[in-house]
Amino acid sequence: MGLSPGRVDKAEDTLREAVKTLDRVISQVSSGKSASDYSHAIWETYSKAEYSIMMLKLYLAVETPGRLAGKNKTTDTDIDTLKKASDELSAALTYTAEGDYSKALESARRGRDMLRETLLLIRKVKA
Repeated sequence: MGLSPGRVDKAEDTLREAVKTLDRVISQVSSGKSASDYSHAIWETYSKAEYSIMMLKLYLAVETPGRLAGKNKTTDTDIDTLKKASDELSAALTYTAEGDYSKALESARRGRDMLRETLLLIRKVKA
C-alpha cells in the first residue's frame, strides 16, 4: 500500500462531495430540467471522481487503468445514466469506508465513465 493513509481520507471526502453534487443535479433533472443546464455541476462531479481515483491509485500503489470502457451503446436517458453514476460513486464511498479500496477504485472508475458519457452527449447536443 502507499505511504499516506491521508490519501484515503481525501478520496473519501471528495467522493462524498461528488455524490452530494450529483444527487442535487439528479433532483433537478428529475423535475424536468435538462441535464445540459447542469453540465458545469456534472463536470465538477467528474473532476472529483477523477481526483478520488487518483488518490486511491496512489494509496494502492497501482498504475493499472482498469478495463477500458468502449463506447457504450446505451439507450439510457441522461437521468438514468446520472443515477447509475451516483450509485457507482456511492458504492465507491461505501467500499472506501469498509477498507476495500480495490473495489472502491473500480466503482469510482465506472461512475466516472458514466459521467464522461453524459458530458460527451451534452456536448454533442450543444454543438
